Amino acid sequence: MDLQALVEERKWSDLKARLTDFPDEAKVVIDVTLGWTLLHLLCSLGSTPSDIVALVAQLFPDAITVPDARYRDTPLHLAARHSQRTTLRFKSLLECMHEQQRERGVLARNQYGGTALHSAVN
Repeated sequence: MDLQALVEERKWSDLKARLTDFPDEAKVVIDVTLGWTLLHLLCSLGSTPSDIVALVAQLFPDAITVPDARYRDTPLHLAARHSQRTTLRFKSLLECMHEQQRERGVLARNQYGGTALHSAVN
């Protein structure tokens, strides 16, 4: 079963085991058209457990600031927009960012000029 199918079927324990065994799979581009990494996909779902987001962010921290091809949303934008009940996913991303990524990532603007904070309140 591919990574996207594991996510779509919410097989979180299987996904975690797969990424533990094959950590380079965290760097896979899930949707070439959208330019989405696995982290984009996980952050777009409000049901993704925060420990799964943290694991992928730890395995591929550069993905945290990668803008997608559609709206230039980063995983931070998506986590802020789709995690309205808790800040755990967003916090996990911030904690996994390299020092030099932090300011650029938090202040990254999508095609509408919005930062992740704008996404959280819209």
